[in-house]
Amino acid sequence: MKVLLCSNFYYPRGGDCTYLRTLQDLLEARGHEVGVFSTEHEGNWPANAHSAFVPAPDYAALNRNKTLRGAILAARRSIWSGEVAAALRRLLAQWRPDVAHLQNIHAYLTPSILPELRRIGIPVVQTLHDYKWLCPDSSMLRPDGHVCGACAGRAFRHCIAGRCKKGSLAASAMAAAEGYFHRMKRASSMIDAWIAPSAFLRDTFAAHGLDAGKIHVVRNPYPGGGRDAMATRDGGYALYVGSLAAIKGVGVLLEALKDVPGQELHIVGGSSPEEGAALKTRAEELGVAGRALFLGPLHGAALWREQAGARFGVVPSVCPEVLGYAAMEMLAIGKPVIGSAIGGIPELVRDGETGLLFPAGDVAALADRMRRLASDPSLAERLGTAGKALVARECSAEKHFSQVMAVYRAVGAEG
Repeated sequence: MKVLLCSNFYYPRGGDCTYLRTLQDLLEARGHEVGVFSTEHEGNWPANAHSAFVPAPDYAALNRNKTLRGAILAARRSIWSGEVAAALRRLLAQWRPDVAHLQNIHAYLTPSILPELRRIGIPVVQTLHDYKWLCPDSSMLRPDGHVCGACAGRAFRHCIAGRCKKGSLAASAMAAAEGYFHRMKRASSMIDAWIAPSAFLRDTFAAHGLDAGKIHVVRNPYPGGGRDAMATRDGGYALYVGSLAAIKGVGVLLEALKDVPGQELHIVGGSSPEEGAALKTRAEELGVAGRALFLGPLHGAALWREQAGARFGVVPSVCPEVLGYAAMEMLAIGKPVIGSAIGGIPELVRDGETGLLFPAGDVAALADRMRRLASDPSLAERLGTAGKALVARECSAEKHFSQVMAVYRAVGAEG
């Protein structure tokens, strides 16, 4: 089968990219032909002749240019791009896939690629990695940190009233306009099937108007790699891996750390300079700077070593996570996870079975769970063993591959 993978990014950037590369490897290892359509970046993985890349807009520069012209350019490029559509059209003229499998496409590729795929009858599947089709800010969170579904019925004006995008009226208005434009274009109706990594995500989209019959729950696969061959040890420290954005709850984690005497925390992840500096300042204010080690982004063997040496992982998100690779990767190597009881996290972090849950944002409850695992290595080992079995059972590469192929066949892909 010929599969075109479409994604905003094609380098190690986040969970959607991890999934994309894992899926590509699964397909190619089983003899399927894969092309990639994405944006240019110096860190992109090598690509074959069936792939094409378009220039990525520099939104940071456009946002710094506080002019009407800059705002118009940013809006034109982020909502519906004729240039991107034309680039895909050229690729499809040279190589016609049996199915297109989309990841995140908003703002960079944009849904302008959907009519090009539909025009020549290529079935389209999209894996849902966030809430962008329902929420202009994609997180389902209000600026005050509370979960919100006001826009989920496509009443995107609420984004403007709440200044949900970066706390900015202008950015929020642009995000709302994007949502209304895509609704006018009926963009989501051009997708034949959706893959939801969690039952929570399926239920959320179905509750807000997406055809439940088109949504297939398929757990993300464990990416494996060199983690499986690396010996684990109990180094005693807690580990956070992910973005340092506020929605990920690292600030909550630092506050909880203050109430867990002697506990060391390793923080792995990238951020904007402002976000990183703010969290380091907060750690100093709380008196935990000596125990909270900011290690920056790590990949490959360096990341695996950090995971292999931790006693437990922490996923303290305050937003409703789709599922969470960070939790999966820790559980897969036998490390328990403390996670927020929100979104799809409890589908992997099962309280008292594979980890411990706490109410999202509850500092005292998180500190309590951390003290329990810090003081009880045998509990951590028992939960980690169960977590490893869960991932092997529900997130195996073979199971994921067979389920994805079933979705492809359901939309009429042949090959």
